[in-house]
Amino acid sequence: MKKFFFSSGRVALYYGLKGLNFKKDDIILLPNIICDEAIIPFRKLGIKFKFYNLKKNLFPDWNSIEKINRRKVKGILMIHFFGFPNDINKFINFTKKNNYILIEDYCHGIDGKHQGKNLGEIGHISINSPRKILQIYSGGILQVHSSFASNFNKVYKLPIKKISIIKKIMFIIKRNKYLVFLKRYIQNKYDFFLYKKNINYNTNFEKKIIDNDSLSVLKNKNYDLTKRNYKFKNICNILKKNEISLVYEYKKKIIPWMVPFYIHNKKELTKIKSIQKENNFNIIIWPKLPKEVLKVRDKRKDQLKINCIVID
Repeated sequence: MKKFFFSSGRVALYYGLKGLNFKKDDIILLPNIICDEAIIPFRKLGIKFKFYNLKKNLFPDWNSIEKINRRKVKGILMIHFFGFPNDINKFINFTKKNNYILIEDYCHGIDGKHQGKNLGEIGHISINSPRKILQIYSGGILQVHSSFASNFNKVYKLPIKKISIIKKIMFIIKRNKYLVFLKRYIQNKYDFFLYKKNINYNTNFEKKIIDNDSLSVLKNKNYDLTKRNYKFKNICNILKKNEISLVYEYKKKIIPWMVPFYIHNKKELTKIKSIQKENNFNIIIWPKLPKEVLKVRDKRKDQLKINCIVID
């Protein structure tokens, strides 16, 4: 695998797709539960896509994929949702059988392992977004399988950038744990349950390279995930104790971005709000769906809504 560093996972995906040299009419299969941000690189590069359905555990509905007209399909996106391993072996077998490119999205986790495999090193190209989890200024990683490495030799000779003192100060203020605690306390006290994120659709992807400080952290693995794993386990225990349905159980070798769970009725909604205030959790609803999904998605009341507790 060849590794390249960028400012974010979204930029890493952009350059990964660009290096694969897809043709004008080529199509990539994407899951129908996906953040709008992840679609932006496809739109920017003019790459067409179709959506495949997911089950409640966020694994693909392989039967639905078989029914898709795949005449011009050249690849499929596998997302390890929230950092938990997806249906890896079936993805590998499916891409081998159909001679597809496997694009692996591991932007919701870091340093995870599953059945002897390192998550983020499985696809023909794999992307990661450690800045979502680590206290770093920027950070997106693209890993490229050796069979495609020659496609990327000329594209990535870009300079590493430096972070200004002002940006460093603003970063420290924004991440200050006491200010974060106060903001969350106010939100929870007044029932600001939903979190809305403004997405920048006009991102200039060119030359969005990682900064020196963040690169040093990632290359030297100068970080400790023990505390995060402990918080992950504690959140899972609290939800299970209160009979809230976890999407995934606690796994020791998984370091997730957030802990996802489902709410089935008003009683559970009331219960989770109480848990939120008692533990000062930051709870969001994910994802903000792209317009292409909303056009075709089933509008039934039982449609999946994924609630998440942010791990700080």
